[in-house]
Amino acid sequence: MSFSEKVSGTNAIALSIKLGKSVYILPENHYCSFLKKWFCYAVPIRVNERLVGCIAMSTSEQPVKKELIAVSELLKYQIVNEFKKKRKKLFCKEAGV
Repeated sequence: MSFSEKVSGTNAIALSIKLGKSVYILPENHYCSFLKKWFCYAVPIRVNERLVGCIAMSTSEQPVKKELIAVSELLKYQIVNEFKKKRKKLFCKEAGV
């Protein structure tokens, strides 16, 4: 399934990537009918201003809980830090340091 705006219309994943920030979309704000029952929260993952992924959390017929939003933000933080650590190790290994 593609969540590009061209394919799925307005959705949290596409907007999050486009705007570069966390986005929460209510069901009535989705373009496609198959998403009209879904509450969606998305967080872009950027390392050194480069998009490397996106975390998306969706629930059917009830809002995404604040705890899940917090977990998404913490998970983003952890992924970015682990990514940077691995890149640093790889760079040091290649440089012979």
